[in-house]
Amino acid sequence: MLDTQEKVAHLLRRFGLGASYREVQSYSKLGVDGALTRLIHYEGIPEDFNVNPWSYAFDTSKEKVSLNNNRWVAYWATKMLLTNRPLQENLTLFWHNHFAVSGSKIEYAPLMLGYMELLRTNASGNFRDLLGSVARDPAMVKWLDSDTNIKGKPNENFAREVMELFTLGVGHYSENDVKEGARAFTGWSTRNAVNFPRGTTQLNQVMMNLEADRPMVCFSDSPALHDDGFKTFLGKRGAFDADHVFDMLVSHPSHAPFLMKKMWEWFAYPNPEPQVIESLCKVYADSKYDIKHVLRYIGTCDEFWSDKCVRSVVKSPVSYTIAIARQLNLGPVLAQKCNMNMPQTEPVDGALLGWGYFLANVMQKQGLQLLYPPDVSGWRWGTHWITSAAMMERVQLGDYLFRQRQGQVVPHLWQQINDAYKPKTTEQIVDAIVAWFDCPVTPDDRTVLIAAANAAGGATAFAKPGTSAKLFSSVFKLVASIPQYQMA
Repeated sequence: MLDTQEKVAHLLRRFGLGASYREVQSYSKLGVDGALTRLIHYEGIPEDFNVNPWSYAFDTSKEKVSLNNNRWVAYWATKMLLTNRPLQENLTLFWHNHFAVSGSKIEYAPLMLGYMELLRTNASGNFRDLLGSVARDPAMVKWLDSDTNIKGKPNENFAREVMELFTLGVGHYSENDVKEGARAFTGWSTRNAVNFPRGTTQLNQVMMNLEADRPMVCFSDSPALHDDGFKTFLGKRGAFDADHVFDMLVSHPSHAPFLMKKMWEWFAYPNPEPQVIESLCKVYADSKYDIKHVLRYIGTCDEFWSDKCVRSVVKSPVSYTIAIARQLNLGPVLAQKCNMNMPQTEPVDGALLGWGYFLANVMQKQGLQLLYPPDVSGWRWGTHWITSAAMMERVQLGDYLFRQRQGQVVPHLWQQINDAYKPKTTEQIVDAIVAWFDCPVTPDDRTVLIAAANAAGGATAFAKPGTSAKLFSSVFKLVASIPQYQMA
């Protein structure tokens, strides 16, 4: 039986971004149900990290703007590190994988930023609303070539993917449904928000749009290019437009099982039992496609708390890297030197940008580059993350954190562990470190870790923060090699 803190840690590993000591202590005071409620209803939680994403485009001077997707990647990684709303970012990643759009094709960075913010804003809302909004997002319009889909010459890319990947799954639609569905989406395109005079610099264009609170690129719908004729779609005939098609897709018998299986596998475990999916589908349908209701059911059903679920899925590069970074609890350190409420036209503080790039780079080396899914189907999850190259990066993370960045990390981490556990002996120090990093260890694992800690100076090295970096690095390198530490 799991106690309250163990249950809260499980919730944070699956619904949040890892189980840090600070979060486990804070959420446990609410009880398990209260912790779940706080995670799901994150809109009521004040956000400490309020740096505007556009601030990342002005990293050296507000007289110079860099519209590069990697700036938003760094922003998202920093937000994952510092957010008080971990489920919101977890859901944003889920939808980013589900409605996969990649910067490999969408090179104009404001489009990717708008898409990312749309997913974040609507992450726990109504799926039908989200589907309609994502379909009309300029990044998606460009990604699946909806801007070339016109009356008399339909482009079928979006129509195919909206059924195969977004709503129904393979085998639940026909080629005729693709052809007829494509006609319902004709006439869509994008346009610049403003046609600036010739010679207007990119910086001035950005500043003028930001000051007017308008996007750089907008969705556009041209009735003259829309096919408003009768169509036969999923066995029905009518003068269907896009919203008619979306309504038919989410009410189709294959939709709920398709999406609910995908959500269950993200938050719980692969290949759920038929009765689990059946119950989830009922919750989804009864709530009129409300994601919060689905999340509440997942977090309260018996299967979520079973041995089959707890520490049973391989950590993705995000859940591995961000969990460790959040366990360092760098918020107070960065808050002392950085403005956490940076307005959109002021350059981001260098420490925030540096941590964003660092974390994004670590995740990329493990196989996941934020904003760059490999194709329209997203990333392959689960055991596909475990490769020799990825494992090497995971093991080496301790060296990056506790040696190369020890000036920031080690004194702060040493003080936190000292305050929380007050360890005196090498055995107590090892127990404190594995507890701090939420690592389950066997007696044999513990023996190996204690030997490594002693070889790195043991209690003598840990006595002062300035001499503890090697000990932290040596112990964590072995922790990262423990198979069960790769599981969430």
